[in-house]
Amino acid sequence: MDFETFKKIVDYCAKKGVEIYAFIGIGEPTLYPNLVEAVAYVKNQVPNATIGFNTNGIRLSYELGRELSVAGLTRITISINATSKEQYKRLNGLDIYDKVVKNTQDFLRAVNESEKRVKVLLNVMCGRVNCKEQVEAFKSFWKPFLGECGAIGEVELGNWGGLIDAEKLIENEITARGEEITRTPQKLLNLETTKENDIFCKRYPCLLLLEAYNIAGNGEALPCCSLPSSSLGDLKLGNIADQSLEEIYYGQKSKELWRKNLNCELYRLSPCKECSGWSWHANVWWRNPFYPLFGTKWF
Repeated sequence: MDFETFKKIVDYCAKKGVEIYAFIGIGEPTLYPNLVEAVAYVKNQVPNATIGFNTNGIRLSYELGRELSVAGLTRITISINATSKEQYKRLNGLDIYDKVVKNTQDFLRAVNESEKRVKVLLNVMCGRVNCKEQVEAFKSFWKPFLGECGAIGEVELGNWGGLIDAEKLIENEITARGEEITRTPQKLLNLETTKENDIFCKRYPCLLLLEAYNIAGNGEALPCCSLPSSSLGDLKLGNIADQSLEEIYYGQKSKELWRKNLNCELYRLSPCKECSGWSWHANVWWRNPFYPLFGTKWF
């Protein structure tokens, strides 16, 4: 995304009172040449803003930690995910675990030395990817490096709208531990086959859908943070080059998409039907006991 477009988006959000800005989605924020400048711009426009992003840690460094701290970054999530060099290669296909570990340690040192406190969350995969013992070993390894700013987060593996073969990754980790696979791939990922006449199916509305303004580098408005602009399928909303954010996110397409979400009809849409993102959060919805007489299935 060119920096002028970025500034226009921030200016619009600032006028609307938006206070949380996250550089996340499909992609690596540290590849953006204006990252430090972008953080500083948000901080200047919205002094009390929460500013953060997720990263794989490959490009982190001590220097970047100092620059981002000064610029105004308040939160960063580093997706290490693996608990060993061997597992990292299985999950990512890259033999750079030692590099990511060193970069993360250097970044943590810089942030902890800074007067600007930045929350640094180190993620490890839990559930069926890592057993309890592996997660505890991860915590023990990183504890000496956390300082006042660092913390450990546990996340489930998702399939990002079917873009990755998460089922296979889970099976590989179960096999690597010498355990027997006792559930089908669909069960491993909480993907459920929804019957047309099952009005109270196990699938519930997705909290990721339309939770924020999600704008891709090419200006495409995304319905959630789990999809690249090249894989929108039935979820294409519009482009900020043609419409305003308000027209896109409060327009008819978004309203209809939200209605389908509350009626658990996203399984009919691509790529939602292949996505496990709806199960990443607990079910906070209430079933409508009068559906289908009136109203939506969930509220």
